[in-house]
Amino acid sequence: MGFSLDDTLFVSGLPESASILAVKTLFEELAKVKSVKIPIDKKTGRAKGFAYVVFETPEEFRKAHLKSMNIKLGEKKLNVKIADKEKSQMLMEICNIEKEKKEYKKDFLGKSRGQMKIDREDRGNER
Repeated sequence: MGFSLDDTLFVSGLPESASILAVKTLFEELAKVKSVKIPIDKKTGRAKGFAYVVFETPEEFRKAHLKSMNIKLGEKKLNVKIADKEKSQMLMEICNIEKEKKEYKKDFLGKSRGQMKIDREDRGNER
């Protein structure tokens, strides 16, 4: 999920039951949404209670930001802020998006198939 700081809102205060579809539908009433990401806690398997909403264009982002005061999902009032660089990096780390891409690319491009097979076998022996 690629996003930049000029098209992404950070939304906190989500109810546990909030789905990507529910958040997307809510914000599509304000502007054109490109994507929504709700990070999941790896230990509990539950949503972390916040989301990143990425808009189609910076103009759509600004429109949604201006209209998002006092927005609610169900009966719960949401806190909506402009995503900042620190929070964006946190999302990438939580979701392992960039790390997984880099590791795959490194493994795929940096090793022969035979070496990758040996590495997989070694990982199996560690367990």
